[in-house]
Amino acid sequence: MKIAQKIVKKIAVIDYGSGNVASVVNALHQVCNYPIIITNQIAEIKSASHLILPGVGAFNDCIDGLK
Repeated sequence: MKIAQKIVKKIAVIDYGSGNVASVVNALHQVCNYPIIITNQIAEIKSASHLILPGVGAFNDCIDGLK
């Protein structure tokens, strides 16, 4: 018999030094009940079930921040 594994959902808002992280987190709190973390740590990003990269309207700045 196979035991189903529960998938823990967690949202990681990636903080790369640009973008309005606080506004994104506030909006997420209004629409979901998942745990939300703000991080730039690779291990935390890998452990999240969902990723949000705020501020992609300024994509070149975003890429520079990620490097």
